[in-house]
Amino acid sequence: MQVLDEYWRVAYVRPYFRCGPYIIGALTGHFLLSRGSKDRRVRLSTPLWLALWTLTLLLGGYSTFGLYIYTKTGEVSVWYAAVYTLFGRPAYAFFLALLTYLCETGNGGALNSVLAHKVFIPLSKLTFCAYLLHPILLQLYYLSRPSAFHFTHSFQLVGAI
Repeated sequence: MQVLDEYWRVAYVRPYFRCGPYIIGALTGHFLLSRGSKDRRVRLSTPLWLALWTLTLLLGGYSTFGLYIYTKTGEVSVWYAAVYTLFGRPAYAFFLALLTYLCETGNGGALNSVLAHKVFIPLSKLTFCAYLLHPILLQLYYLSRPSAFHFTHSFQLVGAI
């Protein structure tokens, strides 16, 4: 429990712990808003469109399932742990940035139609509320456990996302 408490105080609640993804999101928003009243549609060449979608899916897959082997074996090499620690969060931020860019510029296809549906408006407000409350709930959960919590099954990894 002391390790969790120290991790919480030293890393988890510190703003610099997540400044990389925050900066990526802020730059993406600035880039999209700086286009102003210009036509939001951007015509991408087919190879560039395929490359951006491939990169988007690779980054999303890596950030989501990059620790899949760890959930199965409980072990991961020091090198891979260092790489995932450095690039896991920024990969997810770049995934979201590219997805936002592709959908906002009219290159999102059917996914843009799904994500732009009005049903997501109340869900987005609920998600923001969960974001504001999650540190309190995590602290209550972790401090109420008799031992440390470890991912031991793949379903826990997907459920934590």
